[in-house]
Amino acid sequence: MARLVLQEIQSAKLLVDNKDEWVSVEAGLVVYICFLSNPIWTNEATTKETIKKMVSPIFQLSTQWREEEKKKRPIEEVGGDILIIPQASLGGKIKQKNLQFHGLIDKPRGLELYQQFIDECILLTKTLNIKSEVRHGTYGNRQGLHFVSNGPNTIALDF
Repeated sequence: MARLVLQEIQSAKLLVDNKDEWVSVEAGLVVYICFLSNPIWTNEATTKETIKKMVSPIFQLSTQWREEEKKKRPIEEVGGDILIIPQASLGGKIKQKNLQFHGLIDKPRGLELYQQFIDECILLTKTLNIKSEVRHGTYGNRQGLHFVSNGPNTIALDF
């Protein structure tokens, strides 16, 4: 299982090394991602299939507001940058007054899946031949984030 949260943004920058290295994107989406422990991740065929299912909505959902049309359009039609951020806290469960993270996938496997997810986003950008930069954070690091948004447009997806 995995959890994605998509946030429409006008621009964003992410501190990727806890010091001074930033990556930045223009209008598009911030994609927060968390991988949970699940048997689907033990089989390479189901892993590839699931990763593809996770990437498709990023490009196909109408998330990008177009003022001139007064409606939202998908990235696959209008382009838009993508900033992928690993977000383990999406896998937290409440126990009394605390959050527990026992359901997260182990870190080495999570890193593999994270890289496969990034690679699939880059591949789909090239396949669709759209104007889109794919940037990403560092798996396992705490990272600072700054973004500008026209308003709350956040979508949570479970796979």
